[in-house]
Amino acid sequence: MKENVKRVFYVRQVAHPCYLDLMAQRPEIRIDKLENETPDEAVQPIITAAHAYQIGSARDELRPRFHAQRDLLARMPNLLVVSTSGAGYDTVDVKDCTEAGVLVVNQTGGNAEAVAAHVVAMMLMLSKQIIQTNHALRRGTMRDRAAFMGNDVQGRTIGIVGLGNVGSATLNILAENADQAVCADLLREAIVRAEKDGIEVIGHVHDEIITEASPSRAKAQGTKLQRCMLTVPKWAAGLPLKVETDISPRFRK
Repeated sequence: MKENVKRVFYVRQVAHPCYLDLMAQRPEIRIDKLENETPDEAVQPIITAAHAYQIGSARDELRPRFHAQRDLLARMPNLLVVSTSGAGYDTVDVKDCTEAGVLVVNQTGGNAEAVAAHVVAMMLMLSKQIIQTNHALRRGTMRDRAAFMGNDVQGRTIGIVGLGNVGSATLNILAENADQAVCADLLREAIVRAEKDGIEVIGHVHDEIITEASPSRAKAQGTKLQRCMLTVPKWAAGLPLKVETDISPRFRK
């Protein structure tokens, strides 16, 4: 029996199997699993010895008797910390934990990108009436397609209340797509402008324009192309642009 073993327990499940894989690499940590239905006589020795409680955040998945509140805390004299499996802590009474001298921690931002993607998906679903269309099709009551056309999100102003982990991740998704769209439009205009100036464009990759010139004309054509790409169209007035040119025998990123 190892000395100074840290005891951790959870009920039903952990957020991801990697949690158990990581803990298995720590011989000084013992993990115990309980179920919502585990009888009290089996529960008590485990929670009495526990130093940490890895608790789920969803109230409907955890029986009230396993919520981290005064009655349960009184049965865990060695408990040091309650760690929730997500950002929320609906299953934890922070005041009771504080009074018992038990630290409460959560996993803020762990699933922010996934939730942000869900936010964008829900936004598109609402704008295009996807749920309403699905229900009408399944019921066989769709008579007028125009009633389910929905609305476009292009040109709309999107309001994000709170720029925490999820709000910031949502903004990043929306801004990244907007940036890519703006850059694509700028590139198209630069190509048209370059061709009007007599530059033969042989290809373009992402935000790059590829041209071909003889060694004696390469530098002059590079300067000319740079000027075309730095010209800001009226619709993007005030947008700062930066362009770099690269002259080489072959294309390279």
